[in-house]
Amino acid sequence: MVSWSDFVELAQKEFSFLSLNYGFNEASREAPFLDYERGKLRVSLYFKSSDRSELDLLIRRNFNPSAEWIPAKRLSDFGNSAVISALSHPGEEFCPTLKDVESRLRVMAHELSKLCESSELLKDLN
Repeated sequence: MVSWSDFVELAQKEFSFLSLNYGFNEASREAPFLDYERGKLRVSLYFKSSDRSELDLLIRRNFNPSAEWIPAKRLSDFGNSAVISALSHPGEEFCPTLKDVESRLRVMAHELSKLCESSELLKDLN
């Protein structure tokens, strides 16, 4: 079983590009979410430690600071066929071992970095 602290360490390593390249800050580290925010965007990594260890990535936009965050989108919701083919299925991923978690985080980070480079996501960074 993969621990929350192991997950956080791996996620911070794989998603460091959010802070380094795009100015995101770690906003919360309360299980089951590790949240990064910048402007109107929140990137949330969901991890539930169990025998199967569920893992997911969600992107939320907030256009009004006093309003609730709008419903989250998964990477696959952006219609990127590379994301859909890279993940075994859209939505929660099951990663029973530390190596599985590391591999899945690497794929998610790679696909998110490609999405960050596109105008689809960048329009909400300010």
